Amino acid sequence: MKTQYLSKQEIYDGAVRHLFGQGGAAILPRGGAAYRGQGGRCCPIGNLIGVRDYTTSMESVPVRYILKPTNEIPRYMDAGVIALRRALKRARIDVDDRDTVELLSKLQNAHDVFGTWEWKERLQSIARQFGLNGALVDTF
Repeated sequence: MKTQYLSKQEIYDGAVRHLFGQGGAAILPRGGAAYRGQGGRCCPIGNLIGVRDYTTSMESVPVRYILKPTNEIPRYMDAGVIALRRALKRARIDVDDRDTVELLSKLQNAHDVFGTWEWKERLQSIARQFGLNGALVDTF
């Protein structure tokens, strides 16, 4: 049976709903952005990952690393990259599609680097870059 992956629009819309619904970034106890942070917060990628699929080894692994050849992944990230790939695949994300992984990376960056006051502009920019409908952003 062939897997029905989430479309880029579904991924984007889910990230927008999640970020604005949550209202802030997911942060690790000692600082830094997280897939799963304090107070139950998640980054948009962490929100895709099922509770049983999450492992702390994923933290500090940029999502873009799931496409890197094994010899380009630092050894200390091996387990995290493998776990992240597996978890996203179980979430019906096409982890072998470069455009999908690039979209995930941009969404992760919007969460990790930009302040909440900048999210609307950044998410609209991501929608334009990937040819997606960004109208949902305007509802928040």
